[in-house]
Amino acid sequence: MPYFSKIAPGSTATCALKALEGLPECWGSNAPWGRPTGQIKPPATSGSVSYNDITLGVNHACAIRSDTGTAICWGDNSLKQAQPPHPRTAYSMLSAGGYHTCGLRAADGVAEC
Repeated sequence: MPYFSKIAPGSTATCALKALEGLPECWGSNAPWGRPTGQIKPPATSGSVSYNDITLGVNHACAIRSDTGTAICWGDNSLKQAQPPHPRTAYSMLSAGGYHTCGLRAADGVAEC
């Protein structure tokens, strides 16, 4: 099995989802989220959470939880970019721009930003 299942390159960093665990790992030359290299994890959640999609903006990342389809975002939130479009909505995919994030709702494919 491959080591990563998804990859999301940004301007100065890259994030990917580990194939077995569904957990994010990020690395890069600029200090996204105040760290130069290494694993960057989303905020702590209860239980065993995995993710099936990930996207990366300039200094924020978002991922879709495998169990609920909801989005979780982390990183710089100075322009509210590290906030999911709607926290309780299930998404089929996410896409981050430099300072914003959009998603396709799982129920009907409507785009929300």
